[in-house]
Amino acid sequence: MSGSLVPCWAVPHHVTAFFTPYYAGEPLLTGSRGAGIILTPLARVCYGAGSRPQEGPVARVLDILSAREPLSIHEPLPARRGYATSAAVTLAAALAVAAFRGGSLLAAAQAAHRAEVECKTGLGDVLALSSPAGGVAVRIEPGAPGVGRVDYIPAPPTLAVVTASRGEEETSSLLGRLSDREASEALNALRRLERDPTFDRFVEEATNYSLRVGWLRGLLGDVAAEILSMEGVLGGYSKKRVAVFIVERDRAADVADLLSRYGYEVRLHEFWRGGLRLEWIYPEQAPPWGE
Repeated sequence: MSGSLVPCWAVPHHVTAFFTPYYAGEPLLTGSRGAGIILTPLARVCYGAGSRPQEGPVARVLDILSAREPLSIHEPLPARRGYATSAAVTLAAALAVAAFRGGSLLAAAQAAHRAEVECKTGLGDVLALSSPAGGVAVRIEPGAPGVGRVDYIPAPPTLAVVTASRGEEETSSLLGRLSDREASEALNALRRLERDPTFDRFVEEATNYSLRVGWLRGLLGDVAAEILSMEGVLGGYSKKRVAVFIVERDRAADVADLLSRYGYEVRLHEFWRGGLRLEWIYPEQAPPWGE
């Protein structure tokens, strides 16, 4: 290998189950309250190798940080489905810049949140992802990392996650169509979860919310009830164009097979139980942008 080592940050993904947006005049105060799960696979961004993208929240965070070095991104999940891919890569990019310069990780995470808010690609995902924990992220107070407040509930190691997606939707579209009833129901679900902050309560609230507001059936139709009735399925919910099912590990393949037969794009995931991960590699090892 040749050349200097470059920093790469690996960041998991986040699928919100229910949320209430909060808007303020200052991006760091804008955000959302709600809850969702942190799951694999990990997005990976290296700073100092590859090429610099010219649009979207990743480019915006580089502008905020006055960063000019090349960038390399590996994003294993599709965008505009509900996996918080933009938040994952934007946060990873900001942290990689900080590692490259020896700068503040909190300031970098706040820059990532600001970029997401300004680009209208997310409100609370950066906060949810900015923790050494995993499992279920409960956003108690809105805002950027260091401003908002988030708690975490571990997921049992016997469980896995199956997702099924179809189509695409921009975050701005979801925010634009979010009704007052949906936001109110989300706040009520969050309050019940705060009174009983357990994994079982989260699954119950996430499932009931998605059924009450029609999100899960809206994406899967009658398939939703069929999957929820399967042995080993604890619950499920939907956000944007992805449905999430929390299942016993030994039943995950059965659930995935049935969803595949109905024509959905299916993926198997683990609950992420670690935090954000910093790696140092040689530039020639970095994955290309868009891989």
